[in-house]
This record gives sequence, structure tokens and C-alpha cells, in this order.
Amino acid sequence: MLRTLFAIFTFFILVTAAAAQDVLEYPGRPRYPEGLLAVQLGIGAAKYAGEFSDETTGRMLSVRAMYSVSPGISVGLNAENGDGVYHRRERRTTSTAYAYQFPRDNNVLRSTPFTAFHIMAAVDFFPRMYFNGYFFVGAGVTLYKPQDYSDNAVRYRPKNDNLASFTVPGGLGADLFLGRNFSVNVEFAYHMLLADNFDAFPSAEIRDTFLPGAIKPESIESADDGADGYFSLTAGLKIFLFENPDLDGDMLGNREEEALKISPYDSDTDGDGLGDYEEVRVQHTNPLVRDTDEDGLNDYVEAIKYHTDPLKKDTDGDGLGDAEEVQRYSTNPLVPDSDSDGLRDGREVLLGTNPNAVDSDRDALTDFEEVEQVGSHPLKPDTDGDELTDFEEAREYGTDPLRADTDRDGLPDGEEVRRTRTNPLAADTDGDMLTDFAELKTVGTDPLRKDTDSDGFSDNVDTCPLLAETYNGYHDEDGCPDTPRGDVAVGPGGVAARGGGDGTTGAPGASMQRMDTLLIHEGEILTLFGVNFEVDKDVIRPESYPILEENAKLFSLYPTLVVEIRGHTDSDASEAYNRGLSERRAESVKNFLVERGVAPERMLTKGFGFSAPVAPNTDIIGKARNRRIEFFIVKSGERAIRNFDDVPVEKTKQVKIKGRVRRR
Repeated sequence: MLRTLFAIFTFFILVTAAAAQDVLEYPGRPRYPEGLLAVQLGIGAAKYAGEFSDETTGRMLSVRAMYSVSPGISVGLNAENGDGVYHRRERRTTSTAYAYQFPRDNNVLRSTPFTAFHIMAAVDFFPRMYFNGYFFVGAGVTLYKPQDYSDNAVRYRPKNDNLASFTVPGGLGADLFLGRNFSVNVEFAYHMLLADNFDAFPSAEIRDTFLPGAIKPESIESADDGADGYFSLTAGLKIFLFENPDLDGDMLGNREEEALKISPYDSDTDGDGLGDYEEVRVQHTNPLVRDTDEDGLNDYVEAIKYHTDPLKKDTDGDGLGDAEEVQRYSTNPLVPDSDSDGLRDGREVLLGTNPNAVDSDRDALTDFEEVEQVGSHPLKPDTDGDELTDFEEAREYGTDPLRADTDRDGLPDGEEVRRTRTNPLAADTDGDMLTDFAELKTVGTDPLRKDTDSDGFSDNVDTCPLLAETYNGYHDEDGCPDTPRGDVAVGPGGVAARGGGDGTTGAPGASMQRMDTLLIHEGEILTLFGVNFEVDKDVIRPESYPILEENAKLFSLYPTLVVEIRGHTDSDASEAYNRGLSERRAESVKNFLVERGVAPERMLTKGFGFSAPVAPNTDIIGKARNRRIEFFIVKSGERAIRNFDDVPVEKTKQVKIKGRVRRR
């Protein structure tokens, strides 16, 4: 019988283990006992284990109450009643003690009725399965009275035949749930008694007390020093009472969790950090899926850390998933335009701009302005490569940031703004019908002045646009300096007009002489032709440098020469303004000559403004004649060079420009 029960129990355990291999995770439908208190009733067989062990078995009845302290762990009380049945017989190892204790008979069937009470603890192997195996252990006391004591069949007996022994039970069990409140049960256990008289035969005690001299050396083992015990194998029913409606304490009832197919044993079924209650009641996410919207962020991170919507991949609808914004671009997943520049984060990523920077290329234009308004490249500060930033072109100068040369005059916008100071929106800044490129790169005239040499002729019609016309009644219509005498060389500073100090110097017909033949006297005025300045400025124009360098020779010809450099203007603007401008221009000429080696104490300066005109200020020709620089001879002294040939004079050069002969 015992073998049969043990075989059934072994099969039951194997089936339980096999079932567990198929269901390693929570399958959806709970398989838990609803009650917190399990009442167990079992019947079966008890098998004595001691000096007289054999195959004989007795009855066994057990009652147990176990309280579940957590899923899979329970504690409780156990009570057992049974019979330890055995054939009492003499054996070689205990023959001497046996003969002393049982003198009357041998090989008789005996039993020891017992009752046991234990405190128990059990640990389930598969607490959430239809099939469950468990291990249990306990501690308590067993009450018993061997039959041989009752029959007076022994020589040695204790004073009280009703014996008690401390007992340690332990074993394995298995449950098959037939419903939520009950299961069928099988258990196999061993009960170890801390005593050796369960069978009325404490052989070691008898040997040591009554037979110390009777035992021969060769029969030293004629007693058993081990404690008695018994095995049990029972089958029965478990009934579960006092239901726990929320096993995992997540505020969702077991029934509701079963309906939702989430685990009643785990407050966070999917392990995403959000409790099942939070997912079901608050966030409305899927408690079985860690990342409900499949955006790469689990539900807890979205709901608690970033406050994004765990049901939407793109909370702010900017074209970037929440995970991309948080993990890759560090943008705000709650704001469609993180940098508030007018472009959504998703569009900036497509464009390659920085969604966290208002101005990706730092050109002072926002990315939105470049993309939506200006059309320039938001990653290039200077889209057209003309040395002007897109902001300067679009907001300051009004040029086209997509075209290097807005006015198509051949000069890049940056060159016109930075260096030539011409108008990048007008091909012909000064309106002289020559493009800025032609004036700067071909002709060499000033693109900011219609009349570069200020002789009254526009650059486009002036045969000599860099040399002022000599108004002497001789070819005054060609714009070139000249003289009616064939032996006078015309060149920068090579000609001077003599005057008498009356302010009429330079009028048509005034006498003209070469520098190497010029004799000067105190009180005379010499007019320097071709000395030009920037408009409304005291800056000497480069074409005037050779003229002033030539006139500097006067100070070598006359070592004691002292002059007053006089500046004159036309009548445009106020008297005070023109007087100051003429004074500054005279100072500029003095400074130029000082740099060329002329002692500063030999030059005085004075500005006359428009107080001493040599022609009416009614037309451009008259105004051009009035804008002039003069040398007033304060002290002449003796001429140092008597031989005129000692002073070199450059020959006249002729260059053809636009079909005309231009003299230099």
C-alpha cells in the first residue's frame, strides 16, 4: 500500500513540474486560491522507522490550517493522529538488549498510537499554477504510548507510560486545483522524534544501564543509538476561506485584473514602473505592455519623468517622436518648436538646422526668417559668398542674399559695401553712365563722383577724366589740361598759373609756365591745377599725388621759399562749413608735403571757403574752377638752380581711351 501511495505521489509531482515548464510567466487567467486560510484534511498511511522497520504500515489522519502571509508562503498549525505498526522481533544488531527487554515472546505485531501537534511553514514551488508543488517543515510534539507498555511485555519502562517527544516534520506536497476555493492534495513527510522509545525499545539506554558487563566486545553493536521516527503519505482536500480581493495590493480587485488579463499577484504586471492601477485608472495605458505607444520610451518615463502622452508617439505633433526628442535631439517633447524660432522641431531636423538654436548659422537671421522669408541657407551665414552676411544683405543693405552681385555691375556686393563704398543696388552709383566696375577696373575713375577730376566734365565724356581741364581759352571743351604754347609740357603738376594776388588767378587766358622755367616773386599766387579731394572731405584723391609731388620741387628750387597754402570751395553749403572744409583741405596739402620732405615751418595754411571765387558759382564749370588750392608766395628768396635743364621734366604721354586721346 505504501509503495502504491508513494508511486502516485511521485507521479503527481512530476506532472506538476512538467506543467510548470509550459507556463513560465503569468498566462492571463489567475490560478490562485482566493482564500487566505487553507483548511486541509488528509488520510493515508504511516510507516514506522526504528529498530523494527519493515514494510508494515498503519493508518494516518491529518488536519491542518495554513494562513497565506504572501503568495507562495504560508504558516499554520497541523494535527495528526495515527498508528505506528511494526513486527517486533529480535535482530542481530540488538539481540542482547532485545533479550533483556522482551523476555516472553518474539516476532509479534505491535503498534504505537500517536497524536502530533506542529507549527508549520510551507513554501510553494508554483503558486500561480493549476498544479502546485510545495515544501513544508515544522516543529512540535508527538504524544504516544507503545502497545508493549500497555501489555506489560517489557522489563524496563518509564514511570509514565504516556510519552511525549519533540518532533521535527518535513516533506513535500502537491495540489491540483479543482476550483478557486479547493484542491486535491497529496503529501509525503518524515517525522523525526527526538526519542528512542517510540517502539518501547530504547536499546542504547537498556544496554548502557542494565547490561554494561554482559555485552562482549564482539557484540558491541547489540544496541541502536538512533532516534525513532515515522513516514507518512496522505491524500486529501484543501478548502480556502477568507478571500483576499486584492492579492497584490494595487487597488485593482482580483476579478477585475483577471478580466483585464493582468496579474493579480504583481502590482506592476509589465514592469514598466507604473502600477497597474495607474495604467488602468489614470493613464489608460496597456498594463501588459511596457511601452504602449511604441515610441521607445516606457510608460513610466513618459508619464512621470517627461510628462509626455504615453498613448502618442509624438506628443507635441512636431514630426519627431518623443524618444527622438529626449534621447537624440534633446528638444522639448511637449513643445513643437523648442527654440521658438517659428520652425517646428521636425522640420528643423529635416533641414539640418539646430532645433535648439534660433539662429543655427549665427548670421543674425532666425532660421524661420531664412527659410520662410529671405530664402537664404539657414546653415550658411553668407549664402552667396559675397562677404556680406545674409542679415546684412536682407536687413541692412537690401541686397539679394542669394546673388553675389545684386546690381550685376561686375562687383560683388561685399566689395561694393566694404571697399569701394559704391551702391550695391545700382550698377552706376554716381549716375555718370559708366558702371562701377568700368570706373574701378577699366577707366580708374571714382565711381562715387560723376566728375572725378572736378573739371566740369562728366567722367563718361571727359577725355581726361583723371586730369582737370585747363580753362585758358584753348581746347576748353575736351576736359584735358593744356596750354597754347607748343613747348609747354602738360603733366601732373607740371603747369602752374601765375596770378597777381587779386583772386583772378586761373581765369581763361592766364599766363601758364612750366615748373622748370617758373620765376616767382613775393606776393604772387600760384594755382595748383588737378589737386582734387573726396566729395565734402579733406581726403586728397590719389590722382592728385603726382601733382603735389611735382609742386614740391618749388621748395628745392627756392631754398628759403615760404608759402601760404590757401584752400577754396564752391558756394554749395553754408559759409562756415565751406570755410572749415577749405582750411582742412589746405592742412591736408601741407601734411602731404611734409611727408615728402618739406619743412612744416615753410608752409602756412588758410581757408577762404567761397569768399574768393574766380568764376561764377552758377554752373558746374564755374564751381569746378572755384574749387582749388593756391600757393601764396610769402617769401621767395633767391633761386638755387640757374640752369633750367637741371630740373627734369617728364615728356607728355598719350593713351587712347574710348577712341579719344588722353594726355598724361
